[in-house]
Amino acid sequence: MKKVFIGAVLAVAITGAANAQGTWYTDYATWASKITSGITTADYNSTPTGLFGSPYTESGVTATATGGFFDLGIGALTTNSNTASVSFTFGNNAFGGFFANTDNPGNYVADTLTFSVDGSNINTQAITTLTSGFSFVGYVSDSVTPVTLGISTLNYVTVDSFSFGAGSNNQNPGGGGGGAVPEPGTVVSMGLLGAGVLGLVVRSRRRMSN
Repeated sequence: MKKVFIGAVLAVAITGAANAQGTWYTDYATWASKITSGITTADYNSTPTGLFGSPYTESGVTATATGGFFDLGIGALTTNSNTASVSFTFGNNAFGGFFANTDNPGNYVADTLTFSVDGSNINTQAITTLTSGFSFVGYVSDSVTPVTLGISTLNYVTVDSFSFGAGSNNQNPGGGGGGAVPEPGTVVSMGLLGAGVLGLVVRSRRRMSN
């Protein structure tokens, strides 16, 4: 029977500029509550034994990695090269999965995974508690347009399961709570709005003093 991996996260840091607004999640239940059309999951319990080729498709998710993939015998999908990034296509605007870094023998490694949505929305997640190894990362775009995911690391990208669906952040676009992390574009927009309001207040005071 497949183990349930939880994994602890030391920090989540957002870098870069956002192309489209969306929200990152580090809690599965919160992410799942944003999915409006049901969740489809590739559990990677039945991947081919040993080395197998790329792309690999399961349950509507296509994973692609240079050098192919390898079965570590833990019911997970692992890149066969530590220099290869892996991309996922799945036909919806929301995804979530349990991810880890591993080394060549298949041991969990305390390091970071870099996630990119459509090649631009960047989320760097540090995984440091290795009792279970895997940590959840999810994303819901504010647009209904399907997105793609890319993951890179200096080690081997290992995915315990990958889920997707049609999601909505309508209650709090670009934000959220309970494990939600706002996009950098949202932060920048809020900063610009605040600067604009401050400018109006200063101009108003100058007019009153004149």
